[in-house]
Amino acid sequence: MRFLRAFVSALAVAVTAEPVPRHSGLKPLVRRDETDAMTRETLLEAMKDASANMALREEPFTLIVQGGAVNVILGNRQATGDIDYIATTYSPDEPERYGEEVLEKLKPGWRWAHMSSNKRCKPIPSKWTDNTISAFFIKKAALWEKYKSEAEAQDTVLSVEGMDEDGTGIKFIAAPWDWQFVGKMVSSGADGKPRKPYDFDDAKFYLQKWLEKNQKQSVSYNDMKSWFSAWGKEEPSTLGQLAREVNQKAGTELITGISDE
Repeated sequence: MRFLRAFVSALAVAVTAEPVPRHSGLKPLVRRDETDAMTRETLLEAMKDASANMALREEPFTLIVQGGAVNVILGNRQATGDIDYIATTYSPDEPERYGEEVLEKLKPGWRWAHMSSNKRCKPIPSKWTDNTISAFFIKKAALWEKYKSEAEAQDTVLSVEGMDEDGTGIKFIAAPWDWQFVGKMVSSGADGKPRKPYDFDDAKFYLQKWLEKNQKQSVSYNDMKSWFSAWGKEEPSTLGQLAREVNQKAGTELITGISDE
């Protein structure tokens, strides 16, 4: 069994070997062919393959996922180009160590999943993962602890397929809903940045999930506004208008008492 695991691990690296970036371990953003966008089926298969590869290597990970991959897995969007993640073992004061001890260990799993997708004739992008979330938390220990603890407490499990009974492999969970809502509102309100057709549908979805988790029908504008500072983000100058667009997309008043500022 040890020989088989070693053989599979070596094969995964050898077949898809690529240059390894240094520094913090963060990989640069790359352009992706939109035709390779991942559906729910191909994304879950890739996550399972990567997890099984890590289980063979006897590596346990919990990854917090945010963005399009969450929407696709939970049925709110048809496809996404990548999966944005950060491991719960991240250390905001030692990003270089995170790159060496976590990101490098995960790479063979990502490569194996890509190779396996090609064998199934359902290819996914070669760069189908994005770990740049971690850059936001560098030297922000308190904010990182808030993010991690709330994601773990929320415990929205996206996949545990491929994990071994001993807990090795990868458990994928969703990032806090209010964090994801804030991020989408910030990107939607960025000056000069074109909005994507699904932006407000994503924001509506995150807000609905937050309301469901907290057993609420709506949230006040002022309470929603406080989420931005709580997550270390600057609120958009057009927040009131953005909130109205979320309500319009939802077809109901999820956000009440919207300011005219």
